[in-house]
Amino acid sequence: MREHRLPWWARRALGAGLVGGLAGIAWAGACELGDPTAPWNPHAAPVARAQAAVPPLVAAAPPVVPVVHTVVAPPGIAGTAMSRSDRAARSLVRLAGQRADALGRLAAEADQHADELLERQRREALRERELAALAGLPPMADGSTAWVRPVGAYVLTARFGDAGRRWSSTHTGLDFAAPTGTPVVSVDAGTVTFAGTAGAYGSKVEVTHADGTVTWYAHLSLIAVTEGQEVLRGSAVGTVGATGNTSGPHLHFEVRPAGGGPIDPVAALLARGVVL
Repeated sequence: MREHRLPWWARRALGAGLVGGLAGIAWAGACELGDPTAPWNPHAAPVARAQAAVPPLVAAAPPVVPVVHTVVAPPGIAGTAMSRSDRAARSLVRLAGQRADALGRLAAEADQHADELLERQRREALRERELAALAGLPPMADGSTAWVRPVGAYVLTARFGDAGRRWSSTHTGLDFAAPTGTPVVSVDAGTVTFAGTAGAYGSKVEVTHADGTVTWYAHLSLIAVTEGQEVLRGSAVGTVGATGNTSGPHLHFEVRPAGGGPIDPVAALLARGVVL
């Protein structure tokens, strides 16, 4: 029998068709495995089908281990926080110390002022008792020892013995501050031995009483008596003013036993029954 061979171009076409068919089969296998974009591989389909025929093994789930996260602040941040806390604590301690020191100083000053006040009161009381005894004011002619206040309404602003720039030495009388024009009266009956201007005392009246004691009434705005005039206890001798060396209207009142040096008017008035 004679062998029939295909022409060369038919054999080449048949070979190309066979190769294309095998490629299509491989691509179909890749699609069945869920990867249509896989590159062409002539062995992919048989391997994929073999793997798909094997049932998948179920692996045991690994145990769940809790994860603990420990946050560690960087050294710089931790040091900053601690330094801030230390600074705040030191500031509080310092403020507490300053406050304690201030309270201690205030307490010491209060104690000092209290001691000074008590000492001043003690000295004044002693001085009043001594001056009242030293005054030795004899009984008045009618047997009465009572005087009257030289001013009815007043505020005491300067006492006997006070010192300061307002006086060349210590204060020699007692100041009764009152409005200008307030009546000034003689503390006791007597004779006017001076009525006029007397330098720093301004307008002044002097009254000499029966026991020889002389009382002065200074800085008057008006003189209501004349020298040699007899006055009664409580008689007006003038009005409050601000003449002479003064910083405001007031009566400067002095008491001079036997016409000599001045004594504390508070003690003299107290000895005569007048409590200011």
